[in-house]
Amino acid sequence: MARNVNIPIKSHKVRRALSKEEIRKILITAKDNPHLCRGYIYEVVMLAIYTGLRRGEIRSLCWEDVHLDTRKIYIQAKMIDGEEEFTPKNGEASTVNIPNRLHEVLVKMEQKGPYVFGGEKPLPPNLFYKGFKDIVLRAGLDPSLTLHHTRHTYGSTLLQLTGGDLRYVQEKMRHADINTTKQYMHTIMSGNAPEMVLNYGEE
Repeated sequence: MARNVNIPIKSHKVRRALSKEEIRKILITAKDNPHLCRGYIYEVVMLAIYTGLRRGEIRSLCWEDVHLDTRKIYIQAKMIDGEEEFTPKNGEASTVNIPNRLHEVLVKMEQKGPYVFGGEKPLPPNLFYKGFKDIVLRAGLDPSLTLHHTRHTYGSTLLQLTGGDLRYVQEKMRHADINTTKQYMHTIMSGNAPEMVLNYGEE
């Protein structure tokens, strides 16, 4: 005799994206507090918002990876501090574009060493977490927001701008599994996605 069996339905994870107003407040606050993250907080936030780089990718970024002439950033495996290896999650080198607003910021930065953030040595990873958390609190925003939410925002926006091109977004987000990329589609469908413009500013 058959019995009624409750089959669990797999829920789709909705990734929290920042609103354009939240981004505006974060950028204003970052610019007003240049001492945070050893003087790099504004540049770190701009890079995160406009490229969707992970914290480890930002920390390990070297100037040789930043091609301002072609407006490309190359993300590839490398050593950090001579011992810690950082490798993109999909195991392959990838590129992301440098939008105009980010390009304006990067060309003004002084190249103090091989690393974009830190000069001769990369910054400690906890500085990125603490710096962004401080900005969020000073801006009066949701205290649960982290630097990784900028990545969710980039992914959701890119998916909208490409008309839902999952393969392209998977490549730019460096997702090993396309199902991870599909979670951004659920973010859009839920209405929890930023405005469809990758042009955030402090205005």
